[in-house]
Amino acid sequence: MSSIRRDKSDLFCLIQQDAKNTCEEDVSSIDILENKILRFKNIEDLFIFNLVDDLDQEKLNINFYNLFLKYISSNTNALKFLEADLLATFTRDPACKNHYDPILFFKGYKALQLHRLGHWLWNKKEYFSALATQSLISELYQVDIHPSCVIGKGIMIDHATRVVIGERVLIGDNISLLHSVTIIAPKVEDLIVIEDNVLISAGASIIGNINIKKGAKVGAGSLVIENVSEGSTVVGVPSRQL
Repeated sequence: MSSIRRDKSDLFCLIQQDAKNTCEEDVSSIDILENKILRFKNIEDLFIFNLVDDLDQEKLNINFYNLFLKYISSNTNALKFLEADLLATFTRDPACKNHYDPILFFKGYKALQLHRLGHWLWNKKEYFSALATQSLISELYQVDIHPSCVIGKGIMIDHATRVVIGERVLIGDNISLLHSVTIIAPKVEDLIVIEDNVLISAGASIIGNINIKKGAKVGAGSLVIENVSEGSTVVGVPSRQL
């Protein structure tokens, strides 16, 4: 397997150490963790193999391994975002016990990283491959994110089923997003901006021309159709500030 660099990051060492510990505790995990984690010499190859492994590459005759390799090698922020999202998930999700869990088991993490590939393709005007990537993510993980959507780093998408994010959406850093969330700007002139450190709880819908300011929280099942001020909490249908 070709690689981009050979130095070992701190996160890579943590991922492999967690895998070694699991192998010692549970012998049934050895074959899988050897194949998916422990045989790799650097974090780039580990990420690419596992993110592409679930995909049916023959369905659209697209070599996603080569695409991911080009994405990471040509984008200086790509690996930083992969790592930041993993650490965000490990830190914020109490169900995440090992650093390798998001890579192997958490579809929100996997879907987000494949979206990042699709967004890179979209910006390169490779629209067919970008939309094909979106379609595969939706089919495989039940997460539908338009490839034009801009998403910052340090993102956790927990559980992830039925997450829908449309065009004309800008999402900042350190966002926590739960399942069954809908974020849609229905009109061409609409733009949704979600600033840093926002929590969007399960079943929430954000629809329209909306700005959600830094540190805000959107309660479960809320319908947001107006701007949300910095640091505030909104709940209800339509949402109101507590």
